[in-house]
Amino acid sequence: MKIKNLKHLIKVIISKPNSSTSLKEYNALIDTGATKTFISKKIINELNLDKGSSGIMSDASGNETKIFLYILNLLLEGHTKSVK
Repeated sequence: MKIKNLKHLIKVIISKPNSSTSLKEYNALIDTGATKTFISKKIINELNLDKGSSGIMSDASGNETKIFLYILNLLLEGHTKSVK
């Protein structure tokens, strides 16, 4: 783990499900109070992730935004099993 701009970053490996060739390591900021995980369009494009359904995201102020959900595998630094 490293600290950048007073934020704790951890290494994660993100991959497209059922693909051993589309995995990449990234630095990530984990929000332990969040109910969803957000990734950049850059990562979606790099891994050619498949778009799933859509949903609604609400920010802390209650503002709602339509989002698309993507299916991926996420392996956190120091762990041996990924979450889907």
